[in-house]
Amino acid sequence: MFNNTNSSILFDIEYLIKYPDLALSAFGIVTNIIHICFLFQNSKIFIFLIFITGADLLHVFTALLDHVWNIITYIDHKNCSGYLNYFDMIFKSLIIIFFEFSDNSGAWISIFMSFKWSWNHVKKIATWIFGILFVYVSLYCSIMMIIFAYILPYSPCSSENIAQKFLKESNDAMAQALLWYIKLELIFGLARFFSNLLLLQMLQNLHLQR
Repeated sequence: MFNNTNSSILFDIEYLIKYPDLALSAFGIVTNIIHICFLFQNSKIFIFLIFITGADLLHVFTALLDHVWNIITYIDHKNCSGYLNYFDMIFKSLIIIFFEFSDNSGAWISIFMSFKWSWNHVKKIATWIFGILFVYVSLYCSIMMIIFAYILPYSPCSSENIAQKFLKESNDAMAQALLWYIKLELIFGLARFFSNLLLLQMLQNLHLQR
């Protein structure tokens, strides 16, 4: 009973947090739209900023959809963890695809543009980053959907860590592929972190040179 009560409280707190997150996401959408409109009215030198702002707009929009979906789920199915049904699984997987894609693409474009001072290949680099990240994230989430839909035993609102047990104990090709993608995500995250540190160091050196 104690565990159930604690779980219920955690679900209630998470539900209440969604409302300020929802307001911040809506504010982010409005400010990004204004920013994009402003950039389109100016010189094409801002094209990479349009890419970054567009990625940020997609990021906050998918976050908004996620918050709305979670609020509706909480109202109709209180204290439900996991997936309600296959549609819920597919929808959340699509949210993950666009959320991760927009989050990583904007960050990596900023990093590449900071290290490359020439504007000649901005559009080409941005397009390649978008394409590679979208394929990577789509494959990652597709493997997740196949595992959840066809391999794991399905149970609505299940709080059991079926997926974690499957990844830990199974030698299935899908499980191994997902584990490799998780490792790659960790490597990309570390590369992004150290790239930002190097960028800060470069900016500090430029400031000192002045």
